[in-house]
This record gives sequence, C-alpha cells and structure tokens, in this order.
Amino acid sequence: MALTNLIPWRRRADQARGGQVVVKREEQEPIYELQRSINSLFDEFFRQFADFGLWPGEPLTESFGLFNPRVDVSETDKEIRVSAELPGMEPDDIEVTVSGNLLTISGEKRAEHEEQGEQYYRMERTYGSFQRTIPLPYEVDADKVNARYKNGVLTITLPKPGEAQGRRWRIPIKLG
Repeated sequence: MALTNLIPWRRRADQARGGQVVVKREEQEPIYELQRSINSLFDEFFRQFADFGLWPGEPLTESFGLFNPRVDVSETDKEIRVSAELPGMEPDDIEVTVSGNLLTISGEKRAEHEEQGEQYYRMERTYGSFQRTIPLPYEVDADKVNARYKNGVLTITLPKPGEAQGRRWRIPIKLG
C-alpha cells in the first residue's frame, strides 16, 4: 500500500485519474458533521452563560456584578491624559492617588436607594468599591496632577517630567 493512499484527499485524486470520479458534497463528509456538532456544543455552552447575564468578551468583574470603570489613556508631547467613566458618582466618592509611576483611581459607587421587597428581573447596573491602577511610563510630579469630573467622566491630566517631554527615539530596524 502506498503512503499516498492514507491521505484521503490524495486518494480521491488518484481514483479520479484512474477513471473513477468520486463526487461527495462537503456537508456529507464526516469532518463537516464533526464541525457542526462542535459548533452546536459551543453555542449551547455559551447560551447557558447568557441566562446568568454573563456574556463572552465582557470583563469578568462586570459579569459578576462588580463595578470596574472603563478608562482611556492618551498621550501628547507634554502630558498624559487618563479618562475614566464613572457615571452616577459624586467627586467626594472618588480618590485619585499617584505613587511613583502608578496612578490609582479608587472609590465606591453606591446604589441610589433600596426598595424593600422589590425583586429584580434583571439588574445590569453595578455598584460597589473599585480600584484601577494604571502604570505610567515614568514618574510624574503629584503636585502638578489635575483631576476634573464632568458629566460622569473623570479626566486626569499628568504633565510629563521635563526630560520626557517631546522625546522621540527612532529605533533602527535590522534585516534578519
């Protein structure tokens, strides 16, 4: 027996050259049936998570009802800007600290009120304590950091140290 006879797609080509034409629709092949079964298994598996409000791709903290603010970090020649979504919070409930090259945003988002005897069908808003620590590329002067809270967004501006302002390094690219 030739080794090429063990390779299914090669065997069909050999049979076709010998005058026999093998026609088989892709969806009838066992490998495609296996693929459909596996896809169905995964669909069913993830459907169970949807019943609990857990969705693939959603941060795990949110999946379990824990509050974790989303942040954007941007940079210009002179400063680093961090924006955090903190809807429904008061500035007094938020704390911003800088230690070395770490920026920490922490606080607690409290429920507005609690109704006695009320049962929720679905609860998507999250409450609780949170802490986000963002590493910065260099140490910043904490006295020059500015934080503003407007329309549910906390914006923190961190001026770059003098030696880091406007610096760019061109990195040579070597072949091979």
